[in-house]
Amino acid sequence: MPTIEVLAYTPLDMDQFISYCINGKPDGMGDYETDEDGRKITGVFRWLHGRLVPEAHFFHSARGNDVQLFAATIQRLENYDVPWMRRIPGFLAMVKDDGLIGRTQQFAPLSNLLATVISDNALDQRYAQGRVRLNHLLGAMERQPGLLSVGTRELLATLRGDIGTDIKALAEEVQERFGVVL
Repeated sequence: MPTIEVLAYTPLDMDQFISYCINGKPDGMGDYETDEDGRKITGVFRWLHGRLVPEAHFFHSARGNDVQLFAATIQRLENYDVPWMRRIPGFLAMVKDDGLIGRTQQFAPLSNLLATVISDNALDQRYAQGRVRLNHLLGAMERQPGLLSVGTRELLATLRGDIGTDIKALAEEVQERFGVVL
């Protein structure tokens, strides 16, 4: 039986936040910016892939809506709570932490506010495609140890942006050997 978490955040800017989720924060030279802890800001999708999250679904408010909320359902594998915001490199700089989700003409019940948050099938598909690519890569690594210069543990750590990893070099190696973007 799956364990499902529901996560909700108010981005400082919805478009920038969605781009960050997908792409991280590229530095313009083929690598990624680092956060205040020295971790690579590889983005939410890669971070989730680095945790082997099998399924995730994404929801958000439309641009210009009075309510600005981004939410996700995550199938987690761990049997313990994961403090998301502090673990994902760059995340805290992208979201508000004051609880404000918007300003409306009149006070409305939560159900009315949440009704403005819609499913984003394109993000769901993009996440799922990344997961398929990762599964293919992990399967190839299992069948042929030494296929890449890193093992599975290091690959997953690199996706998460952990300190001491080199996503630029690994992404180039994966692109060269498999013809896919990491």
